[in-house]
Parts: sequence; structure tokens; C-alpha cells
Amino acid sequence: MTASLNATAYGDINLEQTTGDMRIGTINSSNGDVTLTTSGSIVDALPYADKIDRGETDRLIQKWKDLNLVNDYGAEGNAGWTVNGLLYAIQDNIINPKAGVDTGTKAPNIIGKDITLNVGNSAGLNGSTITTIDLTTLGDTDHLTELKTLAGADASTVTWDATAKKAYINEKLALGIESKEGNITVNSTGANGNVYLQGRVDSTDPNSAEHKQVNIAGIQAAGNVLVQSLGDITNTHTGTTAAITGQDVYLMAAGALGSADKAMTTAG
Repeated sequence: MTASLNATAYGDINLEQTTGDMRIGTINSSNGDVTLTTSGSIVDALPYADKIDRGETDRLIQKWKDLNLVNDYGAEGNAGWTVNGLLYAIQDNIINPKAGVDTGTKAPNIIGKDITLNVGNSAGLNGSTITTIDLTTLGDTDHLTELKTLAGADASTVTWDATAKKAYINEKLALGIESKEGNITVNSTGANGNVYLQGRVDSTDPNSAEHKQVNIAGIQAAGNVLVQSLGDITNTHTGTTAAITGQDVYLMAAGALGSADKAMTTAG
């Protein structure tokens, strides 16, 4: 593990870093709240773990091949779809994934009841690598690796350039959280600050699977917001303002998003 901040306590944990980014390994309160404050960003310092592909992307592409929608001649050769049709199907798969939410195998960075993050910049980061996909060759079997990469990407990571006929994938390096039936509050004061949160479970804790729900008490950011949950994403915000304020907001829940009694509210 690279240099990181790690802390364990039975009760509340309150930590502040006055300069630079706060690189988090594991902050774990077994019976209290966690509040982290920094003038920079709070970032995930745990070792990288590949996103799990449980075969859904491979099955989807094989289905397209079986239906002759992609083949050796490309999407505009003898295949059944035009390039635009193929791109529509890819975009639909990205925006409406069939396999639910998969947050990989990483452990949570922050474990506690109520979790509050106060950042001068971002909570979570954009990845340093941008993958460029040429959209004109996606139907060619010589480029099925690119097709699989794009079809399996999260909506929050993809930028489309219709003029250049290219797609750009920039992974989001989210903070892993596990809130023990408490609330999540994130305040970003950065001019372009983003908030990327990913619900995770602690494989070493047999009770961790009970804490998949992400309760949003409030997220304020001038940049983009991404929240992923292995369970529900609920709105526990009080007051008349929106629960989540951000530029582009992406919410991905394996369970319910909001409730009949209290919908999730957002503002740009």
C-alpha cells in the first residue's frame, strides 16, 4: 500500500488534514460516526482491484454476433445493423445495465454509522488514463475488445464525441463507503469538485452484508456526482433544498432508488 491514512476506533472518529489530499486506506469506527475534513481531496489509497465482469458483456456481444449484428465485415458490411444502430444498443446497455451494480472486490475505505466528508476539492477522483474508442470500427471482429470495453463501461465514465466518431472512457476512482444504517453527508467547496462514492462490503465482517443501503443526507458539489450502492439509495435529507446538488449526477442502485414516501431529489 502506498502512503495512506488508517484509523480504527470503537467510538467516533474525527480527522482533519490542513494541506494536500487525504489518502485513505481504511477508517473504521465499529460503533460511532466518522467525520473527515481536508482542504484538498479525499482519495482511495487501497490497492487497485479490477471491476468484476460476471459474463454479461460477453453474453451480450455473443448474442449480437449470433444475430449477425456484428461480423467480420463490420457493422456496415453484411451485418444486420448500421453503425448508428450498434451505438444505440451500446448506449442502451451502458445506461440500462442488465446485471445490476457491481462495485468490484475492494474493501470499504470508510466504515461507520453517520459518515461526513468535508473537502476543499473532491471526494474520489477521475482516473489518470483516458481510453479512446473509434466508433467506426466497433462492428469489426478485429475490434471486439474495444466493443466489450465500451459495452461494459458505466455511464458515468463515458463521453461521446459524435463529430469525431469517438468515445472516451475515463474511470472514476470512487471512495468506498459502508454506513451502518447511518447517513452520508458530503460537502465539496471546490470550484470543480466532484463526489464519487461507492458502497462496498467488508469481506472480513460477517455483518457487513447488512449495510448495503446508502442513505443520502446531503451531497453538495459544483462538479459531477456518482453514487453506487449494492442495495438501496434513500433520501434522508431534511429541509427544502435538494438532497444532491451537482453538475452531472449518476445514481446506480442494485435495490431501490428513493421511495414512494420520499423520492430522491437532485439539482444542477
